[in-house]
Formats: sequence, structure tokens, C-alpha cells
Amino acid sequence: MKQGITRREFLAGGCAAAMIGLLTAAGLQKKSARTTGPQLRIMTYGDSDEEACARLSQAMTDLLSDRLGCAIQVEQASVSNYSARLERQMLAGNAPDVFCAYQQGELTHFVNNDLVRPMNGLHQFYQESFSQLTDEDWACAQLNGTSFGIPARMGGSYQMAFVMRKDLCDKLGVEPESIRSMEQLHTLLMQVKKRWPDLCPVAPHFGTLDILLGEDRLCDSLGVLPDITTDSTRIENLYATEKYRWVCQRMHTWHLEGMIPSDAVQYEQDGAGLLATGNFFGYFTAYHPFTLRSAGRMAGTALTAAKLTDTRQMSTDQNQLIWCISRQTKLATKAIQLLSILFSEPEAANLLFYGVEGEDYRRVEENVFASCTSPAEHPVSSTLWCTANQFILADWQLDDGTLLTQEPVYAPVQESPAMGFVFDSAEVQTDVDNCKKVVRKYDPALRTGLLDPDIALCHFHEELTAAGIETVIAEKQRQLDSFLRNRELSRQISEQYDL
Repeated sequence: MKQGITRREFLAGGCAAAMIGLLTAAGLQKKSARTTGPQLRIMTYGDSDEEACARLSQAMTDLLSDRLGCAIQVEQASVSNYSARLERQMLAGNAPDVFCAYQQGELTHFVNNDLVRPMNGLHQFYQESFSQLTDEDWACAQLNGTSFGIPARMGGSYQMAFVMRKDLCDKLGVEPESIRSMEQLHTLLMQVKKRWPDLCPVAPHFGTLDILLGEDRLCDSLGVLPDITTDSTRIENLYATEKYRWVCQRMHTWHLEGMIPSDAVQYEQDGAGLLATGNFFGYFTAYHPFTLRSAGRMAGTALTAAKLTDTRQMSTDQNQLIWCISRQTKLATKAIQLLSILFSEPEAANLLFYGVEGEDYRRVEENVFASCTSPAEHPVSSTLWCTANQFILADWQLDDGTLLTQEPVYAPVQESPAMGFVFDSAEVQTDVDNCKKVVRKYDPALRTGLLDPDIALCHFHEELTAAGIETVIAEKQRQLDSFLRNRELSRQISEQYDL
């Protein structure tokens, strides 16, 4: 036996349910986004205002209503407000039909509270649309063998990197490939601070610094595999490791040197958005093949990256965005049809992400977009990574003619020994919730250097212990050990019977 199901098994079920949905959709007439007919609501990450969302909803309806048999209503919420807004709608019984879960921890919360619909049985006629998703991708959206979402195609593995303005690197004569360590990066940042005193070297990213420590987060960072380059499957408290202390000490020093804004935890924008203000040089991030394209478009300037790890990491939570269908929806078959279109058809994917041609962007070539000379008064502003399939989006051309496209990837991949494991927190949910409150209290302020780790870490550890971190780790270790035993048994059976 093994946890999870294969892609083939996942796509094989639900012929009858999907057929009924198709026949129902085919018999409906086209509806406008402004009519009182059936409306399929999709909620994505972004900062578009109501006018922009209404305009985008109408364009999506015009494009797809004949096929779906309903209008489409697009809603957006910022990263800082998305989860809270979604929770309020769910509690009120008014959840969107389609929405995103950010990372496995949030998906598990939705599943344990019966807020998302199991996906098995909805995909029989959309196999081609999802054919590029691997078994590893599907594992990101499974819990106890059942799939509860469609994992976005975001580039798979990632590296820790510092993304920075290319124009300033060129002026300093710095080759990004020469920056391979935190020490070398610090030297560069000191040069930046000396050359441009009014420029802050390090931008926060949603109120923290997204510095990867080589760990497998195991869905929520409450108990991790601290180093996936080893075969060890012993779960540890990340916040009690020497690596975490080292990063906190280093960032505290940088903070005292003026490298990081003193109010970094108050910033709700992503790093690329802060670079667009012209007040920052770079930011830490998990680097994917599409990072420079999406972040460069948001920043409005060409970016480059110093990759600070030699290998790309791959773990179950490599995919941080999972598209879900609400348990409350009455339009499940239409919802999965919309997702299949967004995963496979560039016209619809580009529309939802970039907006309306001639208003939010202009077409330079068939697959290259650029800013309009006279942009819309209420522009579509999607969060840079919020899409179903990064691989089918158009490339972006900056105003100076620089083309932003997918980056080639050469670094080898290091797969976590726990690949495929998803933690079910139901048995320890109270402890998980209590621990998350403590983490939110200390972790951003420690990572951005605001707190002195020699003082704050003691309080952090004491409060985490009181909140139940050891209980969470013990339960997570129990589940991981069981998962690994079942995976090994499945492997042995497959080898014995040549499956």
C-alpha cells in the first residue's frame, strides 16, 4: 500500500459525473457577466480593484460563456488579505466556486473543515489538459490518498536566490554568477549602500525575508527535515536549529548596518513590487525558471539573480499554489472545465493573468506582450505567480525592449527523502494553530533582523514549547514513518511483480 494515487488513477475516475456536467453545459445559452443567469466565481490573488475585476469578468464571459454555459465572475484579493477574505465568505456560505489554497497547510485546513470538494471523478474528459502534471505534482494536492485540488504548474523545483536589479549590477560591474554565498552577497550589498546611500539594499517580501535553509517544510514548517541533501527522515524543530539561529544573527547584523528597513515586517507587498518603487535593490526568494519574467514585469525593469545554493530543491510543497473547487458549489463540472481551459489554453490563461488586450497590455508578437502606451484607468493587477500554468503564459517585453522569458535551468535537483508526504494535522489542529500564532509573532521579526536573536530566540522556543510544538512534531513523525514504510512496501511489491 502507498499514500496517494498516481496521475493515471487520479484521471481515470468519474466518467459519469463529468459527462453529465458536459451535457448540462452544452444545453445552456450564453450568459453575460452582468446578467442574473448562472455565474461561476473564481477568486485569485491580485490587487485589481472592483472596476478592473468587472471588466475582466466581462471579457472572460465573452470568451468562454458559450462553452461553459454560464457567466464568469472574477474576484481578486491581495496576498495579505486573501485567506481572511476567503474564510469570511466560506463561513457565510458564499464561497467562490474556484479558489486557491496557498501551500499544503492551508489545503489541509480546508479539507479538515470540509470546505473543498474532492477532485476524484471530475477529470475524465480533461486528461489532455492536465497531462503535463507529474505524479509529484499531484502529490502536492493529496491528503490520505484523496486529491482535493489541481496543483499549478509553476516550474517545479527551486533554488534559494537573491533577485536584484540588473541595471545596478551592470553599473557596479558585478556578475551575478560570482555571488555564491551570503558573505559574497553581503560584500555586494555594502557596495550598493556606499554607491547609492538612499537605496535600501534588501527589500522584504510580504513582511519577511524568504530565506531558504535547505529544509523540507513538510507542509507548514512546524517540524521539518532540516537538510534534504541527506537521507535522514528525523523531524526537527526548525526554529531550534543552528541554521535558523545563524540566519537570524546574520540578518540582525544586516539590520543594524542599515541593509534592511527597520519596519520591514509592516510591508505587505511582494519583493518585486517594492523594487518597482525604485527604493530597493533586491530581495530573497525561491527561484523558479519563471521568476525573472514575472518579477521583472512587476518591477518594471530587468532583473538578475544570485543563486545561493548549488542544487535545486524538490519537496512535496514545491508547488505553493493549489486550485480548489468549493464544497458549496453547485457548478462543480463547470468549475473543473474552467480549470482545464486555464491549464491548457493560452488565450484564456493570458486573459485572466494579464488582462484585456489593448487596455492592460499590447501584443508585440504572437507570444510577447508589453505595456500599453495608454493603460486602463483601472488596470488588471494579478499577483506575479498566481496562474494555473506558467508555461503557457506569454513572455513580457519591457519598455526598453528587454524580453523577459523563461530562464534555462542547469543546476541538479535534490529530491527530499519525504517526497510525496503530506501532513494531516487534524489530530493536533489545536496545537498547530497555537504554534502558528507564536511563529507569526516572532519569525518575521527575527528573519528581518528586527529582534536580537540572543534574546528573542529563548522566548520564541519557550512559547513554542508551551503551544505544543513537540506534540505536533511527534504526530508528524508518526505519519511520516508510516508513509515511508508503505512507500517501501509498495516499491518491493512493484519490483517483485514487475509492475
